[in-house]
Amino acid sequence: MESFLGEEVEDSPGRTHSGRKARKTNALNIMFSSKYRHPDNRKTLLGQEQPLGKAFAIMAVMMHGPDLPTELNQHNERHLIFMAAAQYALSKSDIDFILASEDRDEKIIYYHNLLTTSCRPISSSLYNDSRAFFQKMVFTSGKYNAEYKLHLGLESTQSVFDQ
Repeated sequence: MESFLGEEVEDSPGRTHSGRKARKTNALNIMFSSKYRHPDNRKTLLGQEQPLGKAFAIMAVMMHGPDLPTELNQHNERHLIFMAAAQYALSKSDIDFILASEDRDEKIIYYHNLLTTSCRPISSSLYNDSRAFFQKMVFTSGKYNAEYKLHLGLESTQSVFDQ
């Protein structure tokens, strides 16, 4: 196969056409996907048993807020997120297996993949749910809610539209 530079590139399993390691064929990703949860782990996060991806996303947002470590060189930050989240979805032997992986590039790609696939729903759901809540419960609600008015700094006779 020929690359976009006109050089001859050899196709090998687990690699993209450019030669970089493919995410889908990453052994860690195949074994421990974002939907994986060890059946014996009963530890809860936010009151529920979470799969690895959700636990990773929750921890990522808790630890970094909106400034998620998405750059590839931020591997150490993603490793800390993984260590915090893994206890809620994996067994001790699962965690040890992942940590024992000698291929550093494989772990970098695995953690990065967990971050990008797990946090995408949170980043869109948060805004969508907030918008829906304010549209239904605050701006167009026919009910008087003293708590909402207090938080918005409105008097009891004022409306959101009086601002």
